[in-house]
Amino acid sequence: MGGGARQAVMGSDEFIEAVMDKHGGERGKKTEVARRKELVRVKPETIMAAVGKYYGITPEEMKGRGWRYTKPRYMASSLMRRYGFMGLREIGEQVGLHFSAVGNAVQRVADNPTRTMAQSLKDLERKFKNQES
Repeated sequence: MGGGARQAVMGSDEFIEAVMDKHGGERGKKTEVARRKELVRVKPETIMAAVGKYYGITPEEMKGRGWRYTKPRYMASSLMRRYGFMGLREIGEQVGLHFSAVGNAVQRVADNPTRTMAQSLKDLERKFKNQES
């Protein structure tokens, strides 16, 4: 891992230490994981409120069924994963989806968003990027 390239390592403290030792990482030096733990976690209620306001619906409506709520749920799921540091099950409880559907939603937004999804995500992310560090 030379040349300034950084890799994120996730796992228990013992696992991270083992990886750092194996790959020549310096002990005591802050890792990406250590920095991530210091980040301020955005509360799911804050994300739901912001997404609801953006789409003109309430957070409760977002949990409803129907195509009208698909994009807001996808956006909320993606933002909760990224800025709320939440697991798929936790996100599913917030947006009213099964965890496997949340995984699909997050992946869809990340890998193959529509033009409007990409713009919505960009607009919504501005709110949370400043809270991240």
